[in-house]
Amino acid sequence: MSNYYYNDRWQVLSEYNGSNSPQRWFAYGNYIDEVLMMNTTTAAVLAKLYVHDHLFSPVALVQMYHLDLKERYEYDAYGNCYVLEPNFAPDPDNKTDYWNPYYFTGRQLDFLDGGNLKIQYNRNRYYDYYTGSCASAFLAQVHQL
Repeated sequence: MSNYYYNDRWQVLSEYNGSNSPQRWFAYGNYIDEVLMMNTTTAAVLAKLYVHDHLFSPVALVQMYHLDLKERYEYDAYGNCYVLEPNFAPDPDNKTDYWNPYYFTGRQLDFLDGGNLKIQYNRNRYYDYYTGSCASAFLAQVHQL
């Protein structure tokens, strides 16, 4: 179980595990889904920088300071992510090796059913890559006068 701490723009600032130990933190740019940096320790040398495409989808993770390319990402028309090695070879298990939670359009991806079901969290509903549609209804807030 993880605990997430958000800012007023619903961006995850930090993640803590069940024993309240920090797991990772994130830094963002001007666009709401523009994640710029992820760090899993307090050492800035180990931070990972995100490289984006025109949809703010991460296309690569780069090690900060060394500028060492760690992973690449490609997407199909429905947002399915294909994890690639730095040399564009497909990753054997098609999963990130660096705990990256952000994929298509800069949104967080959840893995369910042992990793067999991937759903993208879009703040108020979930998007299913397999069906290409939302897996839950839009949860509109109702105000009573």
